[in-house]
Amino acid sequence: MSDISKLLQEAKPLYLKRKKRRKQFKVATGILGCVLFANLMIGMPRYNRINEAELDNFYGYLYGSVDEVSLIDISVSEKDSVIPTDEYGLIMVI
Repeated sequence: MSDISKLLQEAKPLYLKRKKRRKQFKVATGILGCVLFANLMIGMPRYNRINEAELDNFYGYLYGSVDEVSLIDISVSEKDSVIPTDEYGLIMVI
């Protein structure tokens, strides 16, 4: 029994050092992951922005003229564009 307690006393500092190193590694990995993810999210919108002039040029190239492009049908009456709801504000099924 005394041999086991001597071994435990000898191994305890080594075990605690390894445990501390593992915690530090986990924290460092978490911080690095958060920094990389935040950097990716901040950097992404720069590449996905579409300039309105570029979009007009693109539609002009596809359809001949931007004026001919009708993305929204304006001929819809106001009554048709309103979603029917009941007195509670829920959408009515017709």
